[in-house]
Amino acid sequence: MDGSNASSPSAIKILCFGDSLTAGYSRYGLLHFPYAEHLKEKLQAAFPSMKIHIDVEGMSGAQVQGQYLGRLNRACLKAKDGFYDWIIVMGGTNDLGWGRKPEEIYEDLGKVWDLALDNSTNVLALNVIECAASTGSLIQRRDKLNELIAAHAQNRWQSMDLCSAVPYFAMEKAKQDLIWDDGLHLTKEGYEMMGNAIAAHLVELLKSTGDAKTGLLSPANMPSPTLITPPRPDPFKSPIENVLALTPLSSIGPDIFTNTRELWHPPGARGVYGGAVIAQCLSAAQATIPPSAPEYLIHSMHCYFVLAGDSTIPILYHVERVRDGQSFVTRTVQARQKGRCIFTTTCSFMREGSEGAKAVAHGWDIPEGVRDLLPDDKRENGAEEGEGDDEGEDAEGNGVQRFGPFVSRQLGVANSGVPPSSLSNHTLHKFEIFEFGEERY
Repeated sequence: MDGSNASSPSAIKILCFGDSLTAGYSRYGLLHFPYAEHLKEKLQAAFPSMKIHIDVEGMSGAQVQGQYLGRLNRACLKAKDGFYDWIIVMGGTNDLGWGRKPEEIYEDLGKVWDLALDNSTNVLALNVIECAASTGSLIQRRDKLNELIAAHAQNRWQSMDLCSAVPYFAMEKAKQDLIWDDGLHLTKEGYEMMGNAIAAHLVELLKSTGDAKTGLLSPANMPSPTLITPPRPDPFKSPIENVLALTPLSSIGPDIFTNTRELWHPPGARGVYGGAVIAQCLSAAQATIPPSAPEYLIHSMHCYFVLAGDSTIPILYHVERVRDGQSFVTRTVQARQKGRCIFTTTCSFMREGSEGAKAVAHGWDIPEGVRDLLPDDKRENGAEEGEGDDEGEDAEGNGVQRFGPFVSRQLGVANSGVPPSSLSNHTLHKFEIFEFGEERY
């Protein structure tokens, strides 16, 4: 298949993910006819100027429970350019076959959809198709699962009634023999029928907003900077604590967190403010230290900025528990967007009091003269979410941008006239102010 760059506006990248029906299993596994081949053909006909790239990740016998999350995570990590525009998810047939309750399968499918959405992709969820098995229990549980899928609603998520598009019992015997292979899997013609049906549904979605690449990313469904609706600020916490709050994603996996609120993108910067990412990585690492353990304080951090962070989509923080010792605790944290690492750090925590009587602390003072340039006006802290954002010129013509507790203000050169050789720090043209309560630093 085409290996085009899906990040280009003239390309779209899709992952077809699921079980044996996604793999195109037929003739007892001797032949495979993935529906993706016909999906690509129809999409190419609908959008002739667009490069279509489709990957297939289908596994025979795969169950949603205990298998789908790990497989999907690996598929996203292996993806060329680190992301997909669309992930088509099919699953539940084998879980039903093993007698699982539809509510349990639906809950596990929800985690899979969430993982796909975490990678800033669109999701097309396919329901469970019929098969030759006609036991009342199986049919009832399948119908219940399909009802749950149809009733689901989520941003950048759509479902398709594949069960109606590729029926079994409603087909005449001659067509059954042509379409169905063994009563569970399909023939070459059957997978062609499936691919054509999915393509017709997806083309309709893509054309509905006039954007063939993003489809669902209309103004009402644009990617959100957070995975959850941000709660109201906690009045018992400082503004900076509210802005940098994290939400654990235990439903996706252990030791995974995401930003609770949108992160600041400083004016003129390539991405989000790096200090906020460092702070949230530290907070995520700290959250994995058992509360029953002695108090451990951060001892050192080794940080590496890999890619610019995008403030319009969520960041996922993956923590690895490297070591829990008597005096030191070590954690590594990766901040990821679209399946790619944008920042990584190794954190070392020291047990409180284990450093002895003496301790060494390092820090830079604000360059001489900067404080004299700061205005005396007092700004309110703790503005409501979405309030207090201010961008423009102050009375002296200095550019000001405010985002919650973050303020960026254009300043003059604080140490002009001082020989470069005598400067202990670089000359400042912009100074970022962080407000903690009533104080400024």
